[in-house]
Amino acid sequence: YREQNDAETERKDRLRKLMERAQWWYAKKLGQSSADTYAQERGLASETRAAWGLGYAPDEWRALLEALTSEGFSTQELLAAGLIKEADGRPGTYYDRFRHRLMFPIRDHAGRVVAFTGRALKSDEKAKYLNSPETALYYKSEILYGLDKARDEIRRRGFVLLMEGQMDVLHAHQAGFTNAIALSGTALTERHIAL
Repeated sequence: YREQNDAETERKDRLRKLMERAQWWYAKKLGQSSADTYAQERGLASETRAAWGLGYAPDEWRALLEALTSEGFSTQELLAAGLIKEADGRPGTYYDRFRHRLMFPIRDHAGRVVAFTGRALKSDEKAKYLNSPETALYYKSEILYGLDKARDEIRRRGFVLLMEGQMDVLHAHQAGFTNAIALSGTALTERHIAL
């Protein structure tokens, strides 16, 4: 049982490291991209974009996949983290889940990246917002966007501002309402309220 526990802990540690690398990679791509322009047009200050680790998923099929496998992460790890998908009808062929999107890293209460939301930059994109699937690190019913940054202020003020989405939280924090958080693509659950 202990070996099984150790193996699971090691697997989750690898996934956390992978998610941090992905966040860093996306953030590095943000400057001078259409995602950066979009974020500026939506009124997000450069300090906000940097503090929240926003990034850009390039309009390429395998850019993240190739970058992170070259760093020693396996395709299976990228799949388990929800960063890539297997092509329909083409077993063994994988591509980046997020392409040409403004990337919002989703962090757990301890501030560790566990998932992403990608905002489409093309107006004809079917899914305006695309979220990571649930993984060993990410359970939508247990994550509140921004809680890692807002929890001290929530305690201090004695209440929380629950917003609709990530953009709302960023604008609230930027305006001084640093007790704002949001759900991550799910309905409010008892677990959320307990958190």
